[in-house]
Amino acid sequence: MRFAPGALCVLVACGGAGGGSAVRAPDVAQIGDPRAWTAINTDPVVSREDGRVVVRMAPRGGDGPGSNAGMALVEGERFVAGTIDVDLKGRGADTPSFLGVAFGVTDPRSFEAVYFRPFRFVGADPQLRAHAVQYVAWPDHPWEQLRAQAPGAFEAAIDPAPDPAGWFHVHVVVDAARVAVFVNGATRPCLVARRLRAPDHGGVGLLVDSREGRFANLRVAAADVAPTDGANGAALRGPISTAATWNELVAAPDRTAKDRSLDAGRHPAETLAFLDVRPGMRVADLGAGPGYTTELLARAVGPTGVVYMHNEPTWLPFLADALRERFAHAAMAGPNVIRAERPFEDPLPPEASDLDLVVMNLIYHDVVDTKTNRAVMNGHVFDALRPGGSYVVIDTSAAAGSGVAATGTLHRIDDAVVKAEVVDAGFRYAGEGSFLRNPSDPRDWNASPSAAEAAGKRGTADRFALRFVKPLTPSPAVGERR
Repeated sequence: MRFAPGALCVLVACGGAGGGSAVRAPDVAQIGDPRAWTAINTDPVVSREDGRVVVRMAPRGGDGPGSNAGMALVEGERFVAGTIDVDLKGRGADTPSFLGVAFGVTDPRSFEAVYFRPFRFVGADPQLRAHAVQYVAWPDHPWEQLRAQAPGAFEAAIDPAPDPAGWFHVHVVVDAARVAVFVNGATRPCLVARRLRAPDHGGVGLLVDSREGRFANLRVAAADVAPTDGANGAALRGPISTAATWNELVAAPDRTAKDRSLDAGRHPAETLAFLDVRPGMRVADLGAGPGYTTELLARAVGPTGVVYMHNEPTWLPFLADALRERFAHAAMAGPNVIRAERPFEDPLPPEASDLDLVVMNLIYHDVVDTKTNRAVMNGHVFDALRPGGSYVVIDTSAAAGSGVAATGTLHRIDDAVVKAEVVDAGFRYAGEGSFLRNPSDPRDWNASPSAAEAAGKRGTADRFALRFVKPLTPSPAVGERR
């Protein structure tokens, strides 16, 4: 495999994935806690060995024809590119074992991986030693296909060879175009392979195939890079944006004075940052009303993204003029902004699938008053999102413990109700943004737009912003609840 002289500098000297990375060291001792890890087709066992906290993993069903992968993924970790470090231990030179790391995990059948065959680390046959380390991208590029079509391009020997029965350290560097693998502190990679999937959001963690493997000292540094398509270099759902990006978008000169008048209370730049919405994303705005948030989303995803603008059909007579004006704006004029006028219980059309993000901004309390079956609604949102996608609910807070008592009278809702209902639909609660909070709000006044405007309080109410994530492997009980 040949590279231009500067190609490896990006991977070796410069870390390979750009700046902005922060190292995370997931606690493997907590691998049994579903809030911290997601186990797929394996039952990890934690022990202590050689001074390390060790996780032993074997796939359910064991060895058999083809591949049988088990994974343990770090909950809440999005990995587009960056570095992965881990200590690994196989089963020696005489017993096959296959173990490594998975990343870019979309679901249990769609992922990238770097894995090792310790039983091929040493031996007299150089052709067999050349199978020591492997890069694959399931389901389109399994090892058999890669070995047949591009021998030597996606697997390699390791020199010097680690002990097949001992611990060895792995450093994997992933950028938009390549994957590089370093073993035991080597300054040059043992494998540099062209990346076979478009970099995208995905899970990251430990992988074992067919036989048992042992893991310790996992560290992940997800990096801020602009993912690119290897075929044409076009940006895909990125790059990761910055505060300057959001501020520039909000300051666009063609935003209307009417929208700008709401910015002080809505905090649009901070909202977009919390939503983490980027070019190319597929998103939905539920209960969009006249479309203040929808237009911001459309600007953020750009012409390569898609925004579904949902409204309850009974609202349309009251929204007709506002929607006519909204769709006269250049940012809303493209074919990628799609109106979805459907009941809240089934808010999105079938083609609104594999979404990256669903937003409900200042509407959840209204849904309570429409007598919508919110469990059914949240179930449809869950189904529309891709694994790892986010559901963000922003609303005006009611007094703690008040439940839904203030939804009709004060246009507020207790955030504990939202958390409980959305988690019950199968989501994992992933945290809250504080940028809309106002601790001085007594939460005893009507926060509807008209009432707040009349009282001179519009934009001053205490609001919560809650993020929920669709796990990579939904609980079997989720479907039963729906």
